[in-house]
Amino acid sequence: MRETVDSLMFLDDPQYSAAVNELKGVYRAFTDTLNRIERYGANEVATKPSLSPGAVEYLSTAGDRYATLVKAVEAEKTELQELEPLTFDDLLRQLGPTSNPVLVETGDDALVVDFSSVWPPLDPNMSGGRVPFRNRAFKGEEKVTAAILRATHKEQTAVVFVRYGGQPLFLGGFAPGMRAAPYATMKQQLEDANFVVEEWDLKTGDTPPEINPSPTRTIYVVLKPTPPQRGPMGQPSQEPPFSESNERAFLDAMGDAGRALFIAGWYPGPFGPMPSTYEYNDYLDQTWGIKVDTSTLLLQVASIEPGKFLPRRDSSILRSMEVAEHPIVSGPQWRMALPMCAPLELSGSPPEGVEQVPLVLHPRREDVWGVRNIGEYERQLKERSYMTRVDGDLEGPFTLAVAATNGDAKVVTISAAEFATDGVAFARELVLASEGFQLRSRNPGNVTLFVNSLHWLNDNTQFMNIGRPIDLAVLEVESPSTVKVVQALTIVVWPVLALVCGGVAWWVRRR
Repeated sequence: MRETVDSLMFLDDPQYSAAVNELKGVYRAFTDTLNRIERYGANEVATKPSLSPGAVEYLSTAGDRYATLVKAVEAEKTELQELEPLTFDDLLRQLGPTSNPVLVETGDDALVVDFSSVWPPLDPNMSGGRVPFRNRAFKGEEKVTAAILRATHKEQTAVVFVRYGGQPLFLGGFAPGMRAAPYATMKQQLEDANFVVEEWDLKTGDTPPEINPSPTRTIYVVLKPTPPQRGPMGQPSQEPPFSESNERAFLDAMGDAGRALFIAGWYPGPFGPMPSTYEYNDYLDQTWGIKVDTSTLLLQVASIEPGKFLPRRDSSILRSMEVAEHPIVSGPQWRMALPMCAPLELSGSPPEGVEQVPLVLHPRREDVWGVRNIGEYERQLKERSYMTRVDGDLEGPFTLAVAATNGDAKVVTISAAEFATDGVAFARELVLASEGFQLRSRNPGNVTLFVNSLHWLNDNTQFMNIGRPIDLAVLEVESPSTVKVVQALTIVVWPVLALVCGGVAWWVRRR
């Protein structure tokens, strides 16, 4: 046994866990043998009446003679069982000769970033080492950075998504007819950035989820409360709505020096296109001098003649934004889409100590309106097939995102409903580039804005603009004739077809 343990301990790559397991096995066999001696002696005395008195006494007292030794060995066994797995052995296992990993090492710690994390498949449904390299994307920047954070920053930051009712945020879509989880991919993105991610449903509990080990800081992502579902005939729900006590439970958990990202925006009310309220408006207004104008929805329109307009496709999604000089938006700006925006109003005299900085703005433009009565535009389209801006509706500029500080407390408010959900932030589109047709991230700036906001709230501006959704997945089309057909469809046929359909729709409306 000594030789076996020494051979494991003094290899070029010592196998300490294997040596511990060897000792466990020896101790286990030793105590089993001693216990069998006691049982053997008792059996001999019972089955052999011809034994001499001395032999009977010797065999009967075998258990007593070895009891102290068995107890000592069992104590050693218990101490071996309590040994934690050795990180060194785990590192050696991950650093296999064919694993092709990246090792991040400091004076006190080391972490292995495996190959499939650095080069994940473009298609998340593909896995394993057999995925061709051309079908992989590079994510090493954020993966290695996350490993460096874990190795050098022992503080752990939690990001807790706060909701009231509604569906779970990270689990869903497993069964037919089951809605996909709205933030499952975003959760993975945040975990890659070294955050611990949880959700808190205020409808089911007034205390935040327990996180073990306890985080050094908790940042809250606050979603608009989901109103109780009305009955099939429109009758009021029997479930309790979001109340002041629910809001107070959250504010108490956040504390006076809390950090939070509020996702606001324009939301429809229970009766048609009438706007809903925003439950955290009083808190934002009174504490931070920020107010969400929930009565106004920002819409994009298209001019067909001077003074005459039609709604654009996806008219409730804004894309042409401007950003201010602030760490959250100071890096390279990627494509961004903000849906269902309600403008933010900043107090000219905010509460004492509060400093506000607008982050994202939409300039004053003829084709973006702040609409307060959607029904009026529906009436116009029915009567005359075009729209004119209603007196009192806003023309901008509009503030869409704001960062604010007050001492150690920080908040970010982004007034674009669901801008960070998987369906928007990780949407993809097919584009024609010089390398061929590519499937790229449609709104990678949404991910940047969201993750950068959390880094800023966590006082880690040096980690901003690291990592983004997998982009530019080249679609392989083997047949040259197929390439020509798709190019013709993209460049000529589809645009012409869109113009024809638009003309037909305009003619039908004119009639």
